[in-house]
Amino acid sequence: HRKRREHNILERLEFPAGGDGNGVRAKHDLYLRAEQRRVEDYYITMKNCYRSARKPIPPHFSKKSGEGFTLLELLLYIGLFGVMLSISLVILYQMLRNQDQNRSMLEVEEEANFIVRKIEWALTGATDIIVPLQNQTSSVLSLTKYNFSQNPLVFSTSGNALYLTRGGSSSISLTSTNVKFQDFFAHTFPSIGSNPTSVIMTFSVASEIPKFPASTTIRGTFYLKK
Repeated sequence: HRKRREHNILERLEFPAGGDGNGVRAKHDLYLRAEQRRVEDYYITMKNCYRSARKPIPPHFSKKSGEGFTLLELLLYIGLFGVMLSISLVILYQMLRNQDQNRSMLEVEEEANFIVRKIEWALTGATDIIVPLQNQTSSVLSLTKYNFSQNPLVFSTSGNALYLTRGGSSSISLTSTNVKFQDFFAHTFPSIGSNPTSVIMTFSVASEIPKFPASTTIRGTFYLKK
């Protein structure tokens, strides 16, 4: 390429007939050096471009990044998403189940505490225990209260509920339909010395929801409080 450019330059130069051609030759040398520098610059530029084209592409500029996911990557991501979704659903289900279980247990304990307060109210100011007799056990508790117009007070069970009857009137259920009241027993001990008459009672309250079982058993001694 360089030789061809020199030949073209020589053809364009005009040498005078006869005389000294040093001036033209000097001009010819200047043209040659200028053209040589241009050729060298062009060669260096092309060489740098060639080297740049052969450099490895950095990972973050990979051609693959613009081509989407491969089938293997897609299946892997779907599998990971399925595993994470399954774990999340199991945790959510367990949380909801524990919440319902705690609600069922709380309802059972509230029912048992309500019955205990009703029995304590009845025995406060009681003057006589009609049933059970002293040193006997019964599934019915009947008593009379001092200066109370609806004597006697009778606690009895029917089915899975505890009922309170006042003065022979209709019975009132003390338990809700969400729980079952069972195993109710009362035993009366007579007063001995300074110890007042006492009643030992046991009963259990259980949830009526089979899916969330919960139960509690109460056993306590209640004294006649005047």
